Amino acid sequence: MNEDKFWEIISKCKADILEKQKLNLSQYLEKLTEEDLLWFIMKIHILIVSSYNEKLWWAGQIIHWYCSDDKFSDFRKWIIAQGKEIYENALKNPDSLANLEGKNLKYCFEEFDYIPNDIFKKKTGKDCYWYLTDFFYKSQEPRIKLSWSNDNQKEILQKMHPNLFKKFQD
Repeated sequence: MNEDKFWEIISKCKADILEKQKLNLSQYLEKLTEEDLLWFIMKIHILIVSSYNEKLWWAGQIIHWYCSDDKFSDFRKWIIAQGKEIYENALKNPDSLANLEGKNLKYCFEEFDYIPNDIFKKKTGKDCYWYLTDFFYKSQEPRIKLSWSNDNQKEILQKMHPNLFKKFQD
């Protein structure tokens, strides 16, 4: 497994309906070896950690009206599940998410990293985290200090991501 293969799987599994995307992902991942499943799970985690930044959190705040740390994690999983181009564009400019159109715009995909672990567990009888404890411990999300407050949140969000704000808050 390599990064190109990872993104190829994501691309092949993408669907207009989230439930269909979950099914596609499950069916595709069931064909992978245990080693490839572990690699896939680690790659998801790396991308989640790499996307942990304030500007993207602001985008999640606009879209979801309230974006807890769990919701922010699910939001980033959804972005990854949309494919490499959307993920990379969202990292560079989270406001680009306002340009997305289609039926699968839930902006949340909590199960995205559960699916490969469930398949791994079926194949091995063990949770992937049993194998990857050190990896997850060493690759934790950085601490960020959000620079908004309730007093100025609306103005900051509108200024930071005008297209998302217009689409979701107006």
